[in-house]
Amino acid sequence: MVPAERLLIWNVKDGWEPLCRFLGKPIPPIPIPHDNKGGDLDFSRKYFYQSEFGKESAAWFKWNCAIFVCKFVGTASLIVYEYKTGWKSLNMIFEKARNAMTHIF
Repeated sequence: MVPAERLLIWNVKDGWEPLCRFLGKPIPPIPIPHDNKGGDLDFSRKYFYQSEFGKESAAWFKWNCAIFVCKFVGTASLIVYEYKTGWKSLNMIFEKARNAMTHIF
């Protein structure tokens, strides 16, 4: 639908010349700006960590780390308690389960 003389197929790697010639503008004396450069950590910080998605991901990660730490500390505390009491609570639970199973079968 667009006439060929009004259509420019341009790759940024081609530089300013084809674009400026097409637009009838002078070629700027500076290189084409590019923020999304491979291996550029500033790009990641600027566009990911400061974005809503980045902020939400960081909050989700912190929340899940806190849950993991709480579960780990709770489980470790229970194991230490059981060890120090000679596994009394677990033995009592297993004994009740055994008694319940004998009444069922």
